[in-house]
Amino acid sequence: MESNRGILTCIFFLTFVIRTQSQEIILSVNRTPGKDICTIMRCSNADSSDGRFYSITSVNFFDISKPGAPLKVASAGMRDNLGLVVIPDKIKDINGTVSTTRTLILVTLNLLNETDCLEGVFLCQINFVNKSGREDKISKDSSSADNSNCTIPKYKLSKLQEKYNIDTTKFINEKNDSVQKLSNCKKYNTTLSQKYSNLEKEFNSSKSEISTLREDLHSCEEKVTELNETGSADKAQVTRLRDELSKIDKDLRQSSFISGLMLLKIMELSTQKQIQQTCFRKKQSVMALEPVRISATTMALCDTETDEGGWVIIQRHTSGYIDFYQDWQHYKNGFGSFETDYWLGLDNIHNLNAQGYTTLRVDVVYQGVKYYAEYASFNIGDETTKYQLSIDGYSGTAMDAMKNQNGMQFSTSDSDNDINTEYSCAVRLHSAWWFNNCTDANLNGVWGAHDKTGLRWTPLTGSESVTFSEMKIRHV
Repeated sequence: MESNRGILTCIFFLTFVIRTQSQEIILSVNRTPGKDICTIMRCSNADSSDGRFYSITSVNFFDISKPGAPLKVASAGMRDNLGLVVIPDKIKDINGTVSTTRTLILVTLNLLNETDCLEGVFLCQINFVNKSGREDKISKDSSSADNSNCTIPKYKLSKLQEKYNIDTTKFINEKNDSVQKLSNCKKYNTTLSQKYSNLEKEFNSSKSEISTLREDLHSCEEKVTELNETGSADKAQVTRLRDELSKIDKDLRQSSFISGLMLLKIMELSTQKQIQQTCFRKKQSVMALEPVRISATTMALCDTETDEGGWVIIQRHTSGYIDFYQDWQHYKNGFGSFETDYWLGLDNIHNLNAQGYTTLRVDVVYQGVKYYAEYASFNIGDETTKYQLSIDGYSGTAMDAMKNQNGMQFSTSDSDNDINTEYSCAVRLHSAWWFNNCTDANLNGVWGAHDKTGLRWTPLTGSESVTFSEMKIRHV
């Protein structure tokens, strides 16, 4: 702080004197950038008590910083006695005082604008009547009165130091945040790997038990067959063996069911681990859109470029190739293809939310211009809640078209869950969405339509449609 104070108070006071027709003009410039009054400029004529000129009539200040005609910024007339007059455009940037007699004048100009103080070049012109009764003038510009070799470089250096300190702190904070996120990701992967390993062991153990039970079942079947063929066993022994056989068969079926559940769980954990490892922020990829497996039977696209990447695309509507006017079951399970356009499926979106994919980004193109809306919090419930929407934390350029959909349930043509009592919004808009009393967003509407059924993002498009939409979610 002491060094900055030294920089801001460094003053280099310069005085320049010229002679024109036996008259003298004195111009002084005192630059102190960083203060409220960052430059004080004084202009006066020297004492001419010998009577070589009759009287001063006016003084003018011109801005000559830019090429072209000088711009008058302030003036003072001795005859009208109005003091210093500043042009309207500079009233907030300049003030000052005037002190005068018939033959002497001193004008003090205070500059308040930092650009003027750092880069401004001004000219002072004194108009007077000489002893012969003719009008004359003398002038001096501040270009040679520049004391920037002292104050201006030091001031700019202090600003760079402040910016450097701020940028360094921001970089350190971002680095620490990234290190923490990487650590959490490693812990999560370790936990998944351990669960995967444990389930594999349980599954292999169940396979062994099933094999043993199958062998026991086969042995019993052989005994029953042998007894029936020889007729040497009594009915009680046959009944006992058949009961034992029935119990083994029941155990076998139960073990097979448990093993099947374990296998599904292993596949689910394996898919979760694969998503984490194949679609993440700052991933180095030669493909802007990279296929990624969401489940054993479902593929999606990973956006690896937009805002550092790591986005799993849950909706892509870029043409009329796929019909988005589908029923509840299709929106539940998903439809389309990652090779063209698709809806990922409400169950898959809910499962991704549960894994931490809760940041939503919507990219649209309207009239050839790209816009986006990002939501810091995006979650949908499961089917028992009708996939109820929770959304918050908007930022972006497309404006917020989802705020009225917060808390709404999902509706399709065959499952009307909106709050409109007169008609079904899904049928009316030829779409499916989290309708309220209908909606400000209709990205599952009819591609290319120019009415209310189109792909609308109302705050941006009004009643018109976008030509491209992608909804994508990323792990927090």
